[in-house]
Amino acid sequence: MTTLKKIDKDSSEGIDNRLSFFSIPSTNVGIIRSAYKELLPLNALNQSAGPFIFRYFGDSLYLDLSKTYFSLVLSLERKHATSDEWVPISDGEAAELKGDKFTGVAQYLGLTWIRRLTLSINGVQCYDSGIHYAYRCILLHELGASREVSKGLYEASLYYKDAADKDAFDGNGFRSRASRFANGQTCRLFSHLDYDMARQNQLLIPNSDVIWTIYKNSDEFLMGN
Repeated sequence: MTTLKKIDKDSSEGIDNRLSFFSIPSTNVGIIRSAYKELLPLNALNQSAGPFIFRYFGDSLYLDLSKTYFSLVLSLERKHATSDEWVPISDGEAAELKGDKFTGVAQYLGLTWIRRLTLSINGVQCYDSGIHYAYRCILLHELGASREVSKGLYEASLYYKDAADKDAFDGNGFRSRASRFANGQTCRLFSHLDYDMARQNQLLIPNSDVIWTIYKNSDEFLMGN
């Protein structure tokens, strides 16, 4: 049996090799169809820091962990000065730098919302990011993502390129993120979940019970004013 060789070693892959027909014995296995499955948290969302547990119960299907996405629906609220009730943020006084135009959120909020991520397969912990998951995601993106990639899926996760002063309320990045929450509107975020097993192209075998456990960063970390 021969193996394929590239003419140019620097060229990218031309085919998907999740099932490599050149390295496994001939079988009756093939991809007939694929689909996404939405997982809802198993516990209540009223916990400030988590944990929030998502579980994929093992079945007869192969699982592609590289297609793991995390969806968030968020809005910003403040306490009313007199009634002490939580109300949506709105226009404030420019002189005091208050209001939705001057209230921003952390860069790449779709993933920096996460403080810690763990992954267990069949009761065995396979990944633990530690408590600095947000910093890790930012560094990997800044060092490895091109401008074109940043303008696509990453903006769906609220990544916008910052000016030299990332906290300046008149900077493009700050204003773009703040506009997604302006006038009390709800912001929907969609992020490609980043962890070791999501950066490889092998399928997880059937009957694998997978648990993702997510811990949230504090509001002080996620918001800026």
